[in-house]
Amino acid sequence: MDAGELNTWTANPVHSPGPYSYQWYYTTNANTSWIADGTDSDTYSRSFSQPSSTALSQGVRVVVTSGSEQAEGVKYLIVVDDCDPAYEICAG
Repeated sequence: MDAGELNTWTANPVHSPGPYSYQWYYTTNANTSWIADGTDSDTYSRSFSQPSSTALSQGVRVVVTSGSEQAEGVKYLIVVDDCDPAYEICAG
């Protein structure tokens, strides 16, 4: 993804009847803790302003809770100054 580009992620739980609660997190350095961010929504939008110093060093995580069940999903990102189609994650 391009540095500064706003992206949106969606959580899509399927194996529990709900209702669901969502907690979103992000990291700008995979060696540090996740930072809680976002509201109790199935979608989350964020931009990352600094290019990644190492591959997969920045990311977004969601924890979905339904009753006593909990699941999480993580997406690591490569942030570049100018989008390179070789990464296959450039916006059209």
